[in-house]
Amino acid sequence: VVVAHRLERDGGARRQVGLAAAALGLGDNATATRAIAAARSAPDVTAMNYITLASMFELLGDLPAALTVLREGQDRFGAAEPFLTHRARILRAMNREAELRQTLEDCQRTANGQIDSACADAARPGRRPLGL
Repeated sequence: VVVAHRLERDGGARRQVGLAAAALGLGDNATATRAIAAARSAPDVTAMNYITLASMFELLGDLPAALTVLREGQDRFGAAEPFLTHRARILRAMNREAELRQTLEDCQRTANGQIDSACADAARPGRRPLGL
């Protein structure tokens, strides 16, 4: 508890992501959720932090929140590419077919074969969130 309190006060996105991952591992969803919120508002948050945070929401079973985090990341960094694969996986899990089709089209428009392939793979049923 003391460690969690210190990490929460220290602030940085990387520390908050670490706290959230540790809390999830211990089954402390309340602390994980607080740390996720702190990481999202940290000035040093990165695109990868957003992706990790979205995966944490997936693990918590909150797919709408996971999708919201990815959209926040896309808006914050002004680029969809880092988030497309993860968005495809979440939309598939939510059975939001129209949005999934649009995301797959966005993946193709990147003209990046790796992104396109990763999106197609992520959109297959049964894909799981990133391991933490």
